[in-house]
Amino acid sequence: MKTTKKMIKILQRGPIYPKGGISGPILTPYMEDVRTIFIMITRGIKVVEVLSDGTEVVLNTMNFDSVISVEQPVAVTEPVVVITPPVPPVLEIEPVIPVDVKPGKKIIPDTITKK
Repeated sequence: MKTTKKMIKILQRGPIYPKGGISGPILTPYMEDVRTIFIMITRGIKVVEVLSDGTEVVLNTMNFDSVISVEQPVAVTEPVVVITPPVPPVLEIEPVIPVDVKPGKKIIPDTITKK
């Protein structure tokens, strides 16, 4: 069942343009039309519904027009944890030792020695 009005608080500081530019936050619960609540939510204004037992539920575009009862559990979205696979160890490679080569001289692999 959809509702047309809700008891809400507005937690944004500064002007609230969908309400005519009045300054927020509005911390005293009051009844507001769901159309105005939707406009505020889509403009990024944080709105919470105050239930009959005093519980506050953050409203979003999924629940702004539904009836939330005190007994109904409120779904809380938790941040997604991304687990990255372990990075394989880096292989140690012996450094290449530069060899002085003069023009016209051939390099024979058997004669190259490490210093």
